[in-house]
Amino acid sequence: MVLAGGLVLSAVAASAGQVWLLVPCAITLGCAYGMCLVAGLLEVQRLAAGDALAGVVAAYYALSYLGFAAPSLLALATHLASYTVLLAIAGLLALVTAAHVSHRSTQHPRPQRS
Repeated sequence: MVLAGGLVLSAVAASAGQVWLLVPCAITLGCAYGMCLVAGLLEVQRLAAGDALAGVVAAYYALSYLGFAAPSLLALATHLASYTVLLAIAGLLALVTAAHVSHRSTQHPRPQRS
Protein backbone atom coordinates (compact mmCIF):
# COMPACT_ATOMS: atom_id res chain seq x y z
CA MET A 1 0.00 0.00 0.00
CA VAL A 2 2.85 2.36 0.82
CA LEU A 3 4.52 1.50 -2.48
CA ALA A 4 1.32 2.25 -4.39
CA GLY A 5 0.98 5.55 -2.53
CA GLY A 6 4.59 6.44 -3.28
CA LEU A 7 4.14 5.67 -6.96
CA VAL A 8 0.96 7.75 -7.15
CA LEU A 9 2.77 10.59 -5.38
CA SER A 10 5.56 10.20 -7.94
CA ALA A 11 3.03 10.40 -10.76
CA VAL A 12 1.68 13.62 -9.25
CA ALA A 13 5.22 14.99 -8.94
CA ALA A 14 5.97 14.10 -12.57
CA SER A 15 2.76 15.73 -13.71
CA ALA A 16 3.29 18.88 -11.64
CA GLY A 17 6.95 19.22 -12.55
CA GLN A 18 7.78 20.38 -9.02
CA VAL A 19 11.27 19.29 -8.00
CA TRP A 20 10.57 19.65 -4.25
CA LEU A 21 8.02 16.82 -4.49
CA LEU A 22 10.88 14.43 -5.11
CA VAL A 23 11.80 14.54 -1.41
CA PRO A 24 8.53 13.04 -0.10
CA CYS A 25 8.53 10.64 -3.07
CA ALA A 26 12.03 9.39 -2.20
CA ILE A 27 11.16 9.00 1.48
CA THR A 28 7.92 7.15 0.74
CA LEU A 29 9.43 4.88 -1.90
CA GLY A 30 12.47 4.16 0.28
CA CYS A 31 10.23 3.16 3.18
CA ALA A 32 8.11 1.07 0.82
CA TYR A 33 11.17 -0.76 -0.49
CA GLY A 34 12.21 -1.66 3.04
CA MET A 35 8.74 -2.84 3.98
CA CYS A 36 8.39 -4.87 0.77
CA LEU A 37 11.75 -6.51 1.38
CA VAL A 38 10.84 -7.51 4.94
CA ALA A 39 7.32 -8.61 3.96
CA GLY A 40 8.72 -10.72 1.14
CA LEU A 41 11.21 -12.37 3.45
CA LEU A 42 8.40 -13.16 5.89
CA GLU A 43 6.36 -14.71 3.07
CA VAL A 44 9.36 -16.76 1.94
CA GLN A 45 9.92 -17.96 5.50
CA ARG A 46 6.25 -18.85 5.82
CA LEU A 47 6.12 -20.77 2.55
CA ALA A 48 9.52 -22.48 2.29
CA ALA A 49 10.27 -25.84 3.85
CA GLY A 50 12.96 -25.78 6.53
CA ASP A 51 15.63 -27.54 4.48
CA ALA A 52 15.02 -25.32 1.42
CA LEU A 53 14.77 -21.99 3.26
CA ALA A 54 18.33 -20.82 2.60
CA GLY A 55 18.10 -21.46 -1.14
CA VAL A 56 14.68 -19.84 -1.42
CA VAL A 57 15.85 -16.76 0.50
CA ALA A 58 18.89 -16.49 -1.80
CA ALA A 59 16.64 -16.67 -4.86
CA TYR A 60 14.31 -14.08 -3.32
CA TYR A 61 17.20 -11.67 -2.74
CA ALA A 62 18.48 -12.18 -6.29
CA LEU A 63 15.06 -11.48 -7.76
CA SER A 64 14.37 -8.54 -5.47
CA TYR A 65 17.59 -6.83 -6.53
CA LEU A 66 16.34 -6.96 -10.11
CA GLY A 67 13.82 -4.36 -8.93
CA PHE A 68 16.62 -1.80 -8.97
CA ALA A 69 16.27 -1.90 -12.76
CA ALA A 70 12.70 -0.54 -12.57
CA PRO A 71 13.69 3.15 -12.96
CA SER A 72 15.78 2.30 -16.02
CA LEU A 73 12.90 0.34 -17.52
CA LEU A 74 10.54 3.26 -16.87
CA ALA A 75 12.99 5.61 -18.60
CA LEU A 76 13.13 3.27 -21.59
CA ALA A 77 9.33 3.12 -21.73
CA THR A 78 8.86 6.89 -21.95
CA HIS A 79 8.60 6.65 -25.73
CA LEU A 80 5.37 4.69 -25.14
CA ALA A 81 3.80 6.94 -22.48
CA SER A 82 4.64 9.79 -20.14
CA TYR A 83 6.20 9.31 -16.71
CA THR A 84 2.87 10.26 -15.15
CA VAL A 85 1.05 7.45 -16.94
CA LEU A 86 3.81 4.90 -16.36
CA LEU A 87 4.03 5.69 -12.64
CA ALA A 88 0.24 5.57 -12.28
CA ILE A 89 0.20 2.14 -13.97
CA ALA A 90 3.00 0.95 -11.67
CA GLY A 91 1.02 2.23 -8.67
CA LEU A 92 -2.06 0.35 -9.81
CA LEU A 93 -0.02 -2.84 -10.29
CA ALA A 94 1.46 -2.41 -6.80
CA LEU A 95 -2.03 -2.02 -5.33
CA VAL A 96 -3.36 -5.10 -7.12
CA THR A 97 -0.30 -7.11 -6.06
CA ALA A 98 -0.70 -6.02 -2.42
CA ALA A 99 -4.35 -7.03 -2.43
CA HIS A 100 -3.55 -10.40 -4.01
CA VAL A 101 -0.72 -11.22 -1.59
CA SER A 102 -2.81 -10.12 1.37
CA HIS A 103 -5.70 -12.31 0.27
CA ARG A 104 -3.48 -15.33 -0.41
CA SER A 105 -1.66 -14.95 2.92
CA THR A 106 -4.89 -15.15 4.87
CA GLN A 107 -6.09 -18.15 2.83
CA HIS A 108 -3.04 -20.27 3.47
CA PRO A 109 -1.94 -20.70 7.08
CA ARG A 110 1.70 -21.18 7.94
CA PRO A 111 2.83 -24.76 7.22
CA GLN A 112 4.00 -26.84 10.18
CA ARG A 113 7.77 -27.28 10.36
CA SER A 114 9.32 -30.56 11.42
